[in-house]
Amino acid sequence: MATMTTTQVSPIRLWALSAGSALLMGAAPWALAQTPELAEATTDGSGGTVVYDDTKVLYEGEATEGYTLRAGVYLAEVISTGSGVKVSWSGVKCPGASETKHYRNLCVATNARPTFNVSNPSAEWKGDEHVRIILTRLKSDVTDVAPGFVVVDDNHALQEGASRSYTLNAGAYRAEVGSNARGVSVTWEGTSCASYSESKNYVGACQVVAGGKVTVTNPSAEWKGTEDVNVVIKKVASATLPKGTVVVNEAQTLTETTSRTYKFGKGTYWAKITGVTNGLHVAWSKADCTGSNNAMGGVYQCENMPAGGYLKITNPALPWWKGDENIQILVKKVN
Repeated sequence: MATMTTTQVSPIRLWALSAGSALLMGAAPWALAQTPELAEATTDGSGGTVVYDDTKVLYEGEATEGYTLRAGVYLAEVISTGSGVKVSWSGVKCPGASETKHYRNLCVATNARPTFNVSNPSAEWKGDEHVRIILTRLKSDVTDVAPGFVVVDDNHALQEGASRSYTLNAGAYRAEVGSNARGVSVTWEGTSCASYSESKNYVGACQVVAGGKVTVTNPSAEWKGTEDVNVVIKKVASATLPKGTVVVNEAQTLTETTSRTYKFGKGTYWAKITGVTNGLHVAWSKADCTGSNNAMGGVYQCENMPAGGYLKITNPALPWWKGDENIQILVKKVN
């Protein structure tokens, strides 16, 4: 069974940078030269053939007529310059995306006429999307992507209460999700992997069955507002995070009586909390792991945490006015 390797710098990213420069100079991104080198580089020497390399404007609510293909293995890449487009496959069970600025994934199409579809969803103030679509037919013995292959690299503004989902092929994946404000929730759907209720910097890994999803949601809350979110999902050799992985590294403001919970996979974790002014409650879900009441910060460790275990940090109510706690939280997997 062969796998496809990739370059360190995605050529679609290079196109995005070039497109951005062109827009600043007043040129439309589809006016850029369609160089064979750019299209061929997406397969990184795997012997693929580019069957479509299309650039167009999709007006709000508009969809492509569909790119009809014959049976085979395809690498599909889509990049848009606005807030994102919907990507889907018809006639074959391959992963798409509800709304993304950068889609990149593999599809093994066993039926005779699969169709690849891209649309610009209607939404308030959505506007047009300048889109580039590249479909590359790979060698028939390519049945999976190699570890390190980036299947999602998406940044977008996520409105309060809104979600985006990324459907995946079967395999092990690592997801990194960052946001600029109070945090987003991350859910692995169709799996038993731990989800995050709300985090500004999420790192997690999961073994996914075919059709599994990663869903990123900006929870509704008072004065929550829009989150600028970046999502990177990579294929990995193992769903176990390696020793030394930083799984949490963020600044948070905990108002009085509120808490923040961080869920983890199986392993031993080390946590450091700084910036405490009046005291916090720190607790691990595993009973024999040491926490603290009214702690002024410090270092906490939990050995042999089961999958789905968590660290909970609470700003408790006190008889006197306590106020907010502006803290820094760092958690590493140490074994």
